Amino acid sequence: AKFEDSLTRGVILASAWDMTRDGEMAAHDYLRLAITAIPGEQNMSMLDLTLRHIEEAVRTFVSPATRLEALAKVGTHLLFLARAAAAASDAQNMLVRAAARMATTPEHFASIKALYTGEETLQGLDLDLDCRWTLLISMVRGGVGSEAEIAALEVEDGTMTGHQNAAAARATVASADVKRAVFDAVMTDQSIPNDTRWAMVSGFWAQARTTPDMYVPFVGDYFDSLERVWEENTFHTAEELTTLLFPSDLAGYAPGVDVVRAGHEWIDAHPEASAGAVRIIRERIDVCERQMANQVADA
Repeated sequence: AKFEDSLTRGVILASAWDMTRDGEMAAHDYLRLAITAIPGEQNMSMLDLTLRHIEEAVRTFVSPATRLEALAKVGTHLLFLARAAAAASDAQNMLVRAAARMATTPEHFASIKALYTGEETLQGLDLDLDCRWTLLISMVRGGVGSEAEIAALEVEDGTMTGHQNAAAARATVASADVKRAVFDAVMTDQSIPNDTRWAMVSGFWAQARTTPDMYVPFVGDYFDSLERVWEENTFHTAEELTTLLFPSDLAGYAPGVDVVRAGHEWIDAHPEASAGAVRIIRERIDVCERQMANQVADA
């Protein structure tokens, strides 16, 4: 059955998402429902929300044993939907960006690069600077984008946003040395503007879905750095660093890493810690526990 009314579709998808978050619906079942709903969605706010929920589900709720397969399927579906979307529509633009964010296979990245370079064209697609940055960051994440391309687009987009996107792209490179340099800079270099820091953090975590083992060394470093973070930064900056660099993306996906236990141990070992720090760590622990419960429900 096809529901013509946007409100009805919204209620159904919202209920399905709530069930998924509560572990009452398997993430794979939600993904099938949400992806099936995309072609008929004319409400762009609803489409945007659905795409964000798809991304969160496949990033944190899918069973570890099947996540790579789920990522590949979602990326392939989104590319198909982007190519099939109405020319020059908001849906086309949103789906192209979503496909870029969710790309994980060599075939996905080759398609994203073809769109960026113009080798493949979609009628009516507005390749504005924001869209091109999304495509390029995806390309860098997949190893098919270069520093030369980052530098060229940064010259073309000389705005503050352009510089932040360039910082995110450079932090996205799938190299242990790059990740180490980004982590250390974000944690210690207070000369970096905060908005640029947060862009770098987004690039830092770029491979967490596909190669979580890359981030295992940073779990201990994160907790070891927290005291200094709260001593040396403003309350707002310390809050953001504590939240954005908490390794919740590894919960359930990195064998041998118990993020929940590490969080509790840090709280127990720091009875004089800032109430703000303790609150955030407890909140992130709750997030991790929900993720892992949902991963079990999806198994």
